[in-house]
Amino acid sequence: MNTRELVSRFGACTPQPASDWQGDIPLPDEIARFYQEVGPLGEHGRKGYQGVTLPGDGNDIYLVPLAGLWKEQAGYRWDGRTREPIDEWPSQWIVLAWEGADAYIFDAETKSMLFALPGAWPDDVHPIGGGPTEVVGALALYRLRCEEAGDDALTADFEPRPEWVDSVRKELIEEFGPAGEGVVKILTEI
Repeated sequence: MNTRELVSRFGACTPQPASDWQGDIPLPDEIARFYQEVGPLGEHGRKGYQGVTLPGDGNDIYLVPLAGLWKEQAGYRWDGRTREPIDEWPSQWIVLAWEGADAYIFDAETKSMLFALPGAWPDDVHPIGGGPTEVVGALALYRLRCEEAGDDALTADFEPRPEWVDSVRKELIEEFGPAGEGVVKILTEI
């Protein structure tokens, strides 16, 4: 299954041109390719397209259309109230997806994805491995498997069952290589 097929199970996807980018910095080629190949768009609402939500057993993971991606950097790249830049935020980072305030970050220098808990950047980020398309595909497949398994994936303490995690890890690695391994680690061990 490719990433677009997986993400489209949760919401509408369509190619989005690089010209939709509203950012003050150049759009990295890897992100442009992600939006062209996967294109999470979602449903149209009062404020435009809403993006695609990957439902979870905790917080959902949110993917925004390219036209709204720059606006969503508020709180990471700059203070959402004052519009002042956040000095600690590396200029080569772009938040591509988020789970609550946890950020899935594209690093334009390394061309790979990172994960950070709120307030942890830049000192405590976790490399995921892989680019945007592989990481988002692995996230979508993990969430799809969670949805299919329901309570069977959890222990009595509502923790992921180790044997279920091992099975999903194997499938994600087969589909997405190191990005699959990184996603399972982020979602089950941090």
